[in-house]
Amino acid sequence: GELSPDSQVLLLRALEEKRFLPLGADEEVGSDFQLVSGTNRDLQHEVAAGRFREDLLARLSLWHFHLPGLRERPEDVPLLVRHVLTELTARSRRAPVRVASEAMDTLLAYTWPGNLRVLHNAIAYACAVCEGGTIEIHDLPEAVLRATSAAAAASTSPGGEREEGAAETAAPLCAEAQ
Repeated sequence: GELSPDSQVLLLRALEEKRFLPLGADEEVGSDFQLVSGTNRDLQHEVAAGRFREDLLARLSLWHFHLPGLRERPEDVPLLVRHVLTELTARSRRAPVRVASEAMDTLLAYTWPGNLRVLHNAIAYACAVCEGGTIEIHDLPEAVLRATSAAAAASTSPGGEREEGAAETAAPLCAEAQ
């Protein structure tokens, strides 16, 4: 989805002819290859807007897999947090770190705009600043706290009660790195 128009032409040609000119070479070489690609863009929309070649999209669309963003699957957050904590504590050789229920609720409420990369960074930060082996809500990055506070304020009615349909995304959880 990010390829320049010139690069799209070169890729299409390589896919169709199974030949390409390696960087710095004087002669084309043949190659029998399979290409796996991914994007976070809607390529149908990009084609309609004239930013992506329709013929290249047709070549790349042999198999299509849609992986929804983390904001669409909050049930994965506790498992991913547990995995990141296990990885971080093993790498640093420190005692396992837990996540307090309130902190996990906040992690579940966040929209994760950068998906796993942002989740990993948030947990790494919280793990580094937490004391006593438990990540508390105040250990989470400021961006996570600000966004979840703003979302909570927006989902409450003027009287301070939650609006219909603004229920919690999941019950309080505690992830252990074991």
